[in-house]
Amino acid sequence: IIVGYNESATQIFDKLYENPELGFKPIGFVCDDNLGEKDILGAIADIEQIIEKHKITEVIFAINSSHHESLLSYLYKIDQLPVRSYIHPDLYDIVTGQTKLIQIYGLALMNISMQLIPWWESQIKRLLDILISVFGLVLSAPISLITAICIKLDSKGGIIFKQERIGKDGERFCIYKFRSMYENPDEHIVGYQFAEEDDPRITKVGKFLRKWRLDEIPQLLNILKGEMSFVGPRPDATQFFEENVDKIPFYHRRLLVRPGLTGYAQIRQNYHESNVEIENKLRYDLYYVENLSVRLDLKIIISTIRFLLLGKGR
Repeated sequence: IIVGYNESATQIFDKLYENPELGFKPIGFVCDDNLGEKDILGAIADIEQIIEKHKITEVIFAINSSHHESLLSYLYKIDQLPVRSYIHPDLYDIVTGQTKLIQIYGLALMNISMQLIPWWESQIKRLLDILISVFGLVLSAPISLITAICIKLDSKGGIIFKQERIGKDGERFCIYKFRSMYENPDEHIVGYQFAEEDDPRITKVGKFLRKWRLDEIPQLLNILKGEMSFVGPRPDATQFFEENVDKIPFYHRRLLVRPGLTGYAQIRQNYHESNVEIENKLRYDLYYVENLSVRLDLKIIISTIRFLLLGKGR
């Protein structure tokens, strides 16, 4: 189906109809105007029912510029349905980071559906995760021992901090970190709160651990277990994810890949301080998901190492 009913929409429809060898079978249009016209299947509000009724597998957005502000809500409406979505190139500026193109006899369309890396490349990514985590655990053993001693001497509480996080496909797992805060730091706090740079809940040792990311070393175990990857969107605490998934469009798409020890957003921004920054981080995370590759992982790893050597922390 084609969302929209204008010159571009009818041109796309005609080219698909006249060239069945492309593998597309156009059924009709979905729009809020000219509902009485032939080939118009219904209004956009009914798009989910139309997709189910006609067993639609491809949706092309070719809406008028006056409707551009509604594009994200349309996309969000069908995002979790088993369809592939495309948009006309002039809408590119409001769907940041979506770069995959197809050509239909000179008409360029951008594929905005989640197309992850090929199976063989995903196996290479997993193999690298295993090798890096094993190597990292062995190499960091002396540092981990010294860190554990310093934590115990600095403040009361356990050495390892554990917290439930949201992983790939919404699966929950327990993340491991060296404890960098005082024991029970959030007992008087309502809701989820990010750690700030000068957060009074952070111990003296914790400040040093966070600056050099040493508190993240235990997450190599999460990577080895397959709960995380070395590179990917940072895993959200359960409460934080639940607070944002219904408020921020496409937030759930971060769950299409394993969460990471480091990620594209982490080398571009620092701590969350507002919803605006959260949405900016989401754009970086979606860019990573859209362009997922071992090559991109290696670039992020190199940038992370450079940041660590400069002591920039998170």
